[in-house]
Amino acid sequence: MSLSKNEVLKRDASRNIGEELLQAIRDVKAGNIGDQYEVEQNEIDTTVNLIKTDKKDFVHSSLTQRSSQAR
Repeated sequence: MSLSKNEVLKRDASRNIGEELLQAIRDVKAGNIGDQYEVEQNEIDTTVNLIKTDKKDFVHSSLTQRSSQAR
């Protein structure tokens, strides 16, 4: 169940984020690792290919915009 905005603010007001982060680092160093997930190689390949395509499209569109602005 989701908390209301006021409930979240009340909860967070008493938190010590710095201490929580330090404890998380200590846990990792001690080998206490949280949830682990297995990802299919196909999902990784799809994501990598998508990122590569986005980069190419971005570079291409940036170069096209620059060349048209230079005219």
